[in-house]
Amino acid sequence: MSPLNQQLAQDVPWLFDELGFRVTWDEYDPKAFGDCVVILKSASLRARFIKDRGQILLDLAPSLEPDNWCGLGSILNAIHRKHQAPDLTVEAWAQLFRENYPAFVEALGPKWQDTKHELQRRAAERLHTLQHTVRATKPESKFSWLRRIFR
Repeated sequence: MSPLNQQLAQDVPWLFDELGFRVTWDEYDPKAFGDCVVILKSASLRARFIKDRGQILLDLAPSLEPDNWCGLGSILNAIHRKHQAPDLTVEAWAQLFRENYPAFVEALGPKWQDTKHELQRRAAERLHTLQHTVRATKPESKFSWLRRIFR
C-alpha cells in the first residue's frame, strides 16, 4: 500500500465509507521522489489522486469515459464558471471534492457532454490567449542584441 493510499484511508475515510469509493489502482515509486498514484472508483465516477514530487493533484473521470481525466480545478471552473484553487494537500482537495460531490456526479454523469464541451471550449480559449500573447511578444532576432551594442 502506497503512502498516499494510507493517507487517504486515514485522513479522508468518508470517501470510502460514505461515498462508496474503492481503490482500483495503487502505485508507488520510492526512487522517483516518492511519487504515488491512487485511483478510486465509485458507481458514479473515478478519482485519481497523484502525489508528484510532494504536490498533490486530483483528477476526475466520468464512468462513461473512464480514461478521460480532468483536473478537479478545471471541472469546478466549468461547473461554477469561476476558478477555485485549493491548498495542495490531500485534506484540502478532498474537502473541495466533498463539498462539490453532487455537482461532480451530475457534471460527469447526465451532463457529461455539456461539461466536456465547456472543458474543450475553455482549453481552446486558453490556447488562443497563449498564441495571441506569443505573437504580441515576438522574440528578437538572433543578433538584435549586437545591433543595439553597435548603434
